Amino acid sequence: MNSYSLLGVFAVIVGALISLVTYANRAGRNAARVKESETQASLAQQTSIIMQHMAQVEADKPVSLEAITSRLEKGDA
Repeated sequence: MNSYSLLGVFAVIVGALISLVTYANRAGRNAARVKESETQASLAQQTSIIMQHMAQVEADKPVSLEAITSRLEKGDA
């Protein structure tokens, strides 16, 4: 009877260790996903800021009267 009790305790300990390793692995993967999402969000914000600056530079550049009238005639102004 004593050997069966030891076997049961051993099985419980092994089961607990397996579940702990599984939990730690899952937590590590979730942390990696969160970090990747934050990196992608930061990159998207930087790209958006760059695109806004590029649009502002395009809007602020000096334009001749001929260029304005040709763009108005083409319809892409």
